[in-house]
Amino acid sequence: LSGEDDDNPSGPGGFLGVRISPESVEIAPPAAQHPEAPWVGVMVASRLPGFCGYRMLADGDVIVSLTSDKTYAFHSPNDLSEVVSRQHGGDAVTLDILRRGKMIHVPVTLDHKPVWVGQLIEGDPLAPRQKRAADYWDRTFAPLLAASAGHES
Repeated sequence: LSGEDDDNPSGPGGFLGVRISPESVEIAPPAAQHPEAPWVGVMVASRLPGFCGYRMLADGDVIVSLTSDKTYAFHSPNDLSEVVSRQHGGDAVTLDILRRGKMIHVPVTLDHKPVWVGQLIEGDPLAPRQKRAADYWDRTFAPLLAASAGHES
């Protein structure tokens, strides 16, 4: 299924493959760094299997900034979406993430934005792919299992 048409990029936009919390998260930085202003970030609510965000991030991570040609700070979930979509699939970026109370730098190679990404708002975008995978299994492998089960004594 990885070679199907819906895996082709829909444009130049990069893609993390994460669902983000609808609200920004304020984080108190260590006093030695910026005591006057809290950091603001975007929380990863869940990750989509098969994409870079699934491999490199964890549910509950707070993404504070992205560095590519320059550093972008995030003050709203919309900021993250806009910055990532301005990147390209295959671009190497670094995410500054608060994970378990520690700020870490996570290198990520962005995926290409899939055609079906607009369906994320409408429902489960993976359901059609999962159905096609199940159909493929039933056509290709289920007959082999049935045949081998018939030969057992």
